[in-house]
Formats: sequence, C-alpha cells, structure tokens
Amino acid sequence: MPLLLALSSRRASLILLAVVVSLTLRTFLWVQDGSVQHYAFWTIVGGIDQFVLGIFAFKARHWIADRHLVAGFLMVLAALYMTYFDASGGYFRNPSYPSTSPIWITHPTILGAAFGFLIAWYDTSFTMRKAGLSGAIAVIGACSYSIYLLHFFVVFNFARWIHTNVIELTAFPIVLVASLVSFLCFVPVAYASYRYIELPAMRYRVNYKLNPR
Repeated sequence: MPLLLALSSRRASLILLAVVVSLTLRTFLWVQDGSVQHYAFWTIVGGIDQFVLGIFAFKARHWIADRHLVAGFLMVLAALYMTYFDASGGYFRNPSYPSTSPIWITHPTILGAAFGFLIAWYDTSFTMRKAGLSGAIAVIGACSYSIYLLHFFVVFNFARWIHTNVIELTAFPIVLVASLVSFLCFVPVAYASYRYIELPAMRYRVNYKLNPR
C-alpha cells in the first residue's frame, strides 16, 4: 500500500504498473500450470487489478465526471462480456472447475476497469439525497464491507435451500429475483455488524487520501 500510494502521488498512471505485473504473472502461471482461476479469483494476484484500477479511477474522477455516453457504452460492453462469460460456463463450468480457460488471465482486469470507471462516474456525476431510494442504497453501501465478509457463510447453503424447498433455480429470471430477495433479507444482518463492530473500530482510522495530480 505505501508503494502504491507513493507511485500514485507522483503520477496517477504509474500505479497501473501493478496491473501490468499482475497480468504478466497470471499469464506465466497459466502457461506453467494450465489454470490460473484460483489465483485470479481468490488471491491478491487477481484482486490487485481491481484494487489498483479503483484507485486510478478515483484519481481520474474529474475526467470521468459527466461522461454519460462513455458510461452507457461501457455498461453495454460490461453486460455483453458478462453474458459471454456466463454462456461460456461462468465460474464452475468453463469448461470445468478449476477452469483451464485463459479468460481468467484478463477477467479481473476487465471487471476492475469497468466497475472502477462506472463507480467513479456515478459518484462524481450525480448529487444524491440522503433520503428515499438513494438513502436506502447509501445504507446498503455503508454496510457493504460487512456484506462482503459475511455472505460467504450463508450464500451457498441459502441457494441450496431455496432450490430444494422453494423454487428450482434453473432459469436466470428466477435466480435474479431470488437473489434480490435473499440480498434484502441479509442486509439487516450486515447492518448490525456494521453498526456494532465496524463503527466502533472506525474511531481509530486515519485519512490516507492523497490529492490527485
């Protein structure tokens, strides 16, 4: 983290060197082992792309702001890419698990670039009210880290229970509705974690944000 901050403080684009190194390493691992899915999804070798591209998007937020046509075009491209990714087998069936597909070399980079740009665009192009729908979304955003930490303990078992006892999760529209309902049911649990575990610890946080150059 200190190295990334030092690079980005000199010139924002320098931080992208971490993405180049990560792409190179994943290519080497895929050539050597025939699979890089585990490293791309579960380790910093893949996660660093999304982390760094998020920082870069923050640094470039003044350029990204109000570029609605670019954001719309990027949304379409991201949707098409994820449709292709899902049709190719997604996480478990491309063609098997662990996947031997080279798509995992670039998958973290593609997602990091798309979501980094879109989040920076959303955050800088609109002024949201702290009430109504935007207020509710803001609450979910506040406890999103707790959602990330805790969902792993229930998500797979919950999906099996719904598939077995409620409705078969075989069609995408059904899966989409079931996941939305399940997510909303999980938000109160995540909010309790945020309110009583995260917030007390935040009293000790330090502002590390640097001014972009």
